[in-house]
Amino acid sequence: MQNKYVEDIQFLIDNLEEIHPNLYFNVDKSKIEEMIAEFLNRNEQINDYQFYYFINTLLKQIGDPHTTCRYRRKKFPIQLRIIGGKVYIINSSDDYKEFIHYEIIAINNVPIKEVMSQLENTISYMTDEHLENNLEFDLTRYSSILSLPIPSLRLLSWQGNCFKV
Repeated sequence: MQNKYVEDIQFLIDNLEEIHPNLYFNVDKSKIEEMIAEFLNRNEQINDYQFYYFINTLLKQIGDPHTTCRYRRKKFPIQLRIIGGKVYIINSSDDYKEFIHYEIIAINNVPIKEVMSQLENTISYMTDEHLENNLEFDLTRYSSILSLPIPSLRLLSWQGNCFKV
């Protein structure tokens, strides 16, 4: 495991324990320690996107929807809305205006429901509306999609059309 990830995890936990009131209210501290140990004992090389996914799944286990980690790099040039469990493009850059009001059914041939399910593993929320708001946000973030443990999404190309409408 790369030292930078070990140091970042320790920094995160130390700071959360110091500033977060009752950090382990929703989860036993031992479960968080077990998740961290399992992650740190992985033999394979990981990348920043995999680390980002781990941190978000860890924060979800803590269960505080006000404590999040965002990796704010590239964003797809669209705005989405979830209506009745379906994902629609409600706004876009000029290059994609023709797709406004279209339903997204897949990303890189992965059904949108599967993508949303994996993203839900990284989102702490109190209400369904809060979850949908975060899903709408994360579905447009390149880093959020690339971090998911779905192999075909890791091949996602920033160029071209990866959304199936």
